[in-house]
Amino acid sequence: MSRLRTQGTVLAFGLLLLVCPALSAAADDDTVIKALDGDALKELLEEEGFKGITVDKPDKDVHIVAMKFDGKRAVVICNLNSGDITGRFAIAGTNANQRKINQWNESKKFFKAHLDKDGDPVFEHILVLKYGVTRKTVKEHISLMDPGIKAFIKEVCD
Repeated sequence: MSRLRTQGTVLAFGLLLLVCPALSAAADDDTVIKALDGDALKELLEEEGFKGITVDKPDKDVHIVAMKFDGKRAVVICNLNSGDITGRFAIAGTNANQRKINQWNESKKFFKAHLDKDGDPVFEHILVLKYGVTRKTVKEHISLMDPGIKAFIKEVCD
């Protein structure tokens, strides 16, 4: 009986060791974030497998994190004053026009677009952090940029 109990204890301990890293990752994803600077966002993105990320800090309140989606450069602007992050993608030399921009904005829930001062289309994806969101929400927000940019190019720029 004692031997059976010992084997059961060893088995339970082994299972606990296997499950703990998953529980730790889940706990990390549930961590609430109220602000992100460029370095923290870069770290989070690298955890998700993004590579070649750069961080530029033009001033103390704005950090710009650059990355590539499907070979196209996009940035995420961390605004430390307002407590939000804005994914942004712009492209020149397209067939975009105000009608396409308006149709995009009317049909999309989480993305918006506008024409910049040169008439080039700009894609934006904003997440407000100052009231608190989980790390998982930030990861999901960033992961939506890739399909969002692809749809933007197809629906607005072509």
